[in-house]
Amino acid sequence: MTANELADELTKMFRGEEYDRLIHEIPDMLRQQEAELNEAGHMICMLRWEIGELKQIIDANNLQLNIGQLKKELALQRLSDFSQEIDAELKKASEK
Repeated sequence: MTANELADELTKMFRGEEYDRLIHEIPDMLRQQEAELNEAGHMICMLRWEIGELKQIIDANNLQLNIGQLKKELALQRLSDFSQEIDAELKKASEK
């Protein structure tokens, strides 16, 4: 039952027999709504936690990708440096 439906029921309660029925049902309806709100709040907390976990996984994966890229760049730089050293040694050897 929604809050508007409950308000409609409360207005009926002043019309005789509806009063007795509502007096017994309203507390249960309110407790049920509170339980549903608590459940929804718990689910929201769980979803927030799961989103946080997923963000950490994504961040870790991005970091791994960045590390991999940096390793490739470092290897290429070392290869280039090594190639330049060989070229320099060959040039020295040919000049002698």
